[in-house]
Amino acid sequence: ARHAATRPAHLNESVTEGSAVRTGVSSRAELTFADLTITRIGANGIFSFEENGRNVNVENGAILLRVPTDSGGARIRSSALTVGITGTTVMFEHHRRTYTKLIVLEGSSEAWLTKYPGNRVRVRGGQMLVVRAGATRLSEPVDIDIDRLLRTANLITAFPPLPSLALIRNVANSQKKSGEPLANPLIDPTGMDARDVNASTRP
Repeated sequence: ARHAATRPAHLNESVTEGSAVRTGVSSRAELTFADLTITRIGANGIFSFEENGRNVNVENGAILLRVPTDSGGARIRSSALTVGITGTTVMFEHHRRTYTKLIVLEGSSEAWLTKYPGNRVRVRGGQMLVVRAGATRLSEPVDIDIDRLLRTANLITAFPPLPSLALIRNVANSQKKSGEPLANPLIDPTGMDARDVNASTRP
């Protein structure tokens, strides 16, 4: 409940509808919902969940969200950016005063500025969208190195293998075959894990 007192969470504990989850400086969490939707939360995060994890409200921090194809989709919302998802794996990071970042590891999603929902951008597997605080229009997504992300991002390496890992590897292999130039997802502007928010958001 929104106004309930905070308390420590425990392994294998159930998170009730409308609960908010906050992670500490060096803690991470993984939530699994009834339809096998998986949410991983990075350090220094504040999130709330509705509709069995299908709607995630991000106040601060980084998440990885994996939504099964047949689950009816999900939505991630922050004060800057909203993302509609069906059957895909994404990473999303939001820091109110600096930037918001979406990475699609496999599948595709549709993103729009929360204050300007008319302008929508399709972000596909292997792409990243970065939105600066106060933006009034979306830039085009850029192609990023998914293979590097799989090897280095804490929201992937610090947990067991994702059920969608084979699909993500397919995206990485397609990128290698195409030979297109790829951006390093860990440089612009963080490594998708807010362990040291100051370091990761410094220009």
